[in-house]
Amino acid sequence: MHSSLLGYVRQRTAHFAADRNGAVAVIFGLSLMVLLVAAGAAIDFTRAVSVKTQMQNDLDAAVLGTAVELRDANIDLNAVGKRFFTTNWRTEHGVDKVEVNLAKTANNDGITATATAKVDTLLMRLLGMSTIDINAQSKVLTASQHAEIALVLDTTGSMAGAKLDALKNAAKALVETVYTDPKAADMINVSIVPFAQYVNVGIGNRNQAWMSVPADSSTVQQSCGNYSDVIGTSNCRMETFTGYNDGTPYTYQSQVCDYQYGPPVYKCFDYTETYTWSGCAGSRDYPLDTRDETWSVPVPGIMNAACGAPVTPLVNDKTALNSQIDDLIAVGETYIPAGLFWGWTTLSKDAPYPEAHDYGEVIDGKEVRKILVLMTDGVNTLSPTYPSHNRTDTAQSNALTAELCTNIKGKGITIYTVAFDVADNATKNMLESCATSSADFFDASGAAELKVAFESIAKNLSPLRLSE
Repeated sequence: MHSSLLGYVRQRTAHFAADRNGAVAVIFGLSLMVLLVAAGAAIDFTRAVSVKTQMQNDLDAAVLGTAVELRDANIDLNAVGKRFFTTNWRTEHGVDKVEVNLAKTANNDGITATATAKVDTLLMRLLGMSTIDINAQSKVLTASQHAEIALVLDTTGSMAGAKLDALKNAAKALVETVYTDPKAADMINVSIVPFAQYVNVGIGNRNQAWMSVPADSSTVQQSCGNYSDVIGTSNCRMETFTGYNDGTPYTYQSQVCDYQYGPPVYKCFDYTETYTWSGCAGSRDYPLDTRDETWSVPVPGIMNAACGAPVTPLVNDKTALNSQIDDLIAVGETYIPAGLFWGWTTLSKDAPYPEAHDYGEVIDGKEVRKILVLMTDGVNTLSPTYPSHNRTDTAQSNALTAELCTNIKGKGITIYTVAFDVADNATKNMLESCATSSADFFDASGAAELKVAFESIAKNLSPLRLSE
């Protein structure tokens, strides 16, 4: 095809050269040839860039896989690295021979890798360039820094079904990546903080000094008044209504009838009013609801409220973490400050959860990293009335969210935020501002994007992390 194209160009050039206006014709013909060759060069370079991108991705995967094998001190880095690379590399790139070399870093804290290849050209060979050299470099650092990670996860009613399944899959994949390096079991601790309008701090903490929860109780009350019994129904039909689940509208059908009532009769009824605590924590009065301090002022427990799964304080047990993620349930409405506040407490050495290291604590010459990952799928639909959260002042909740983010980052904690299927731009802007940097904010429109977001975060949190 290309030889015939070149023949055509030569034929037309000769034709124009023989024309009366030969000078102009020759210039036109030569220009045409230059344009065609330039177009061919663009195609060749575009293809080379595409192959280089795939080479970089496959080299990153190979060096990460090889780093996991470092627990065996006798491994052949090059042999293992080339095996990983070859498994991923696709020959349809048209590049069969790729040189891959791996070596340990000078201070023995990771692996460096290089890959080189030559991509055959199609049209640039007409200018004497038959190949384009491409290369990629990668470096992975192994576990050398302790880290504490709080996963603050929205488990409101709007997450029910496929969205909660997507969250569980993404969260477990993050945990798997973080604990890929065998050294991570001794260096990485993770907490899980599910939230809705309340956070479940665990009923076992009922009598802790930092909680104020009244005893469960029940009282018998009597109600008297005029009651009319239903003596007949007519015109029963199904009607469509609009309901709201965590601020998200949905439609449902219910039977409606016209009722006939008898004469009113004065009656008295006894009923039992029960007060129980399920682990739901309310808010201390402002500003203590935005500060991890002054624990002499306890958090009020909210009676007769529904909570999701309880908080899992910092642990380094991958199996236990995955089990807790599997146990997540969707219930309630959105109040992001509750999740941020209790996620923060799991990263603080002080009460209520003392499992964390001190801020700025140094282990093996490096400061302990503290990270909070916040994921939510919606707008702040509720706000505090103190101590409960049953108002609907979104602006107030957004302001408290922003204040908490500032206070948390002020302690040197890195914040990643993920908006999952969020349509409200104000909420997305709030989450982006909450993140430590704009690069630490992820806008995931669906399950696939959520997984990618968590994978990207996990690569930054993993002891095996690619070095830029």
